[in-house]
Amino acid sequence: MTLRYFSYLALALVAGFIVVVTQAFSGATVEWLTLAAGIAFALIGAAMLPRPGVVHRALNTAIMVLGGLMIIETLLTAGSISLSFAGALAVLSAAIVGLTAHELSTERVVHSLEVAPSGTREKAGVTA
Repeated sequence: MTLRYFSYLALALVAGFIVVVTQAFSGATVEWLTLAAGIAFALIGAAMLPRPGVVHRALNTAIMVLGGLMIIETLLTAGSISLSFAGALAVLSAAIVGLTAHELSTERVVHSLEVAPSGTREKAGVTA
């Protein structure tokens, strides 16, 4: 497992938690939890930017921007529940796309290692 996988998993769990919080609680609780989640989203997105892969860079940039917007939204609108809910859903969907992209890239590597032309196996002395 790579750090990228665990970061997307953490983002998905925190975003899912915020989605549930916005439906279960109200007022100051949602405001403070959304602020903390927005800071976490911005930091994790920024920390994962140097990793290779265009898709992952774009997703991490989007997550970082969404985290920043959640921080600004929390400070300016006094914790609007609907905006917190929408921001958390956006980060959750980006994290799911990131997990899927990570698994597809891993699957592609495993598939390319397993598939070999029949002539190369015989030349190497490997029998099926």
